[in-house]
Amino acid sequence: MIVLALLVIWCWGYALVSFFGKGFNLPLKVGISMLCGLGLNAATMFLYDLLHIPIVLFSVLGLAFGCVVASFFKNWEVYKSDWDNLRSIRIGISEINFTWLFFFGILLYLLYGIYQKDMYWPVMEYDSVTGYDFMAKMIAAEGKLKVRVFDYTTDASTVARFIYPPLVACSYAIPYLCGMALSKIISIVFFVALLLAFYGALRVYTTHTASMIVTVLMAVAPEMFSHAALALTNLPNAAYASLAMITFYIWTDKRTSEWFYLSAFTMAFNLFSRSDSIVFVMATLLVMTWMAIKEKKFADLIRYGAISLSLFVGWMCYLKWVIHSNSADFFEKSLFWDGEKLDKIINYILEFTVYETQFYGITFWMFLALLALNVRVWRVDMTKFLLISLVAWIAYTFLYYQMNYKVASLDLFMKASYKRGMFCFVPLAWYYVATNRASSWFFNKIDGWLYR
Repeated sequence: MIVLALLVIWCWGYALVSFFGKGFNLPLKVGISMLCGLGLNAATMFLYDLLHIPIVLFSVLGLAFGCVVASFFKNWEVYKSDWDNLRSIRIGISEINFTWLFFFGILLYLLYGIYQKDMYWPVMEYDSVTGYDFMAKMIAAEGKLKVRVFDYTTDASTVARFIYPPLVACSYAIPYLCGMALSKIISIVFFVALLLAFYGALRVYTTHTASMIVTVLMAVAPEMFSHAALALTNLPNAAYASLAMITFYIWTDKRTSEWFYLSAFTMAFNLFSRSDSIVFVMATLLVMTWMAIKEKKFADLIRYGAISLSLFVGWMCYLKWVIHSNSADFFEKSLFWDGEKLDKIINYILEFTVYETQFYGITFWMFLALLALNVRVWRVDMTKFLLISLVAWIAYTFLYYQMNYKVASLDLFMKASYKRGMFCFVPLAWYYVATNRASSWFFNKIDGWLYR
């Protein structure tokens, strides 16, 4: 049953992505369709809760299936184009890319290891046992998002993990709605979807060989790879956040509507996975505001803002008017200066990204090395990508500076929450490593030498 449920959800996401246009390659479309399908699933559960419609498997999948069937006629040309592209693939012996196959084999082995770990160990992470996975079980049992926990308390510090935007909990609820005892198959789904979509996004600017090598290097970032076998929100959030930012950058380059809407909807689902993802939409809207003022066109800015913020604003209103809970108490409401606090935050960041490799491997070393190598072309090579990534990272760091730390210490938040939140920037760092001007020249030369 879980296979059928995930297939219907993927088709739902595929139908949505197909509405945007034909300009996506197959790996990107396959991967991001699953993420969009899970986002639509969560949005449906949220809508059902508002309308007091019970959240059961057949009501959710029934709507998804109906939308897929209805879209068949509207998207027929896109479906036919995708099918023709798939049928046109012809690979002869002389065209086999053995380097690509070697790294693809490594990736399959890694995925097999993650699958074994996910399917063997039950959910044991404290945040999930007392929050996301627990919430998923209650959604499946009670058929609503306002579960009975909120009858006892709505204090943000007590039910902090229950008032997270519900995309991850709603996704983990799918296996329970299907009668499964564990939800961790969804962790594998998120990880595979990220890898496929990331590979496809790399293919927009670089070669098959480079895309596969860098996808493997991104996948094995130690801390991030370990979370592929955990039932937490950070890896799913990293998938949505990084792909929303990457597709936004591609839109700024190509300026076609399909990339615009893909980024906007992925960003909306991103904010529906974690509230601190607001920093990513802030970064994109800042760049879009600059572009709008420069070009004297504000329609795209308004559309992107409305789409990307819609689910987040809806959830914030739901917390305030339905749950009667407010998470704003975690932050200081006025600006302040604390040099000692800032110094401690910076030291932790340097430890995570530069001094130690046990967290993200060589990710940020490679990023800094390629950034230095391309110093002369910063103004013309991936400038907007670097800008939105930098703004998002500064805004993300500012959130931790502005926290009041009544619940736990700064050290604990930096070693746990901040470190996991950096997952969102790991794919972004590797995307720059693979697609900057120097790397593109290098990989083109390598491919030319190997397969001329």
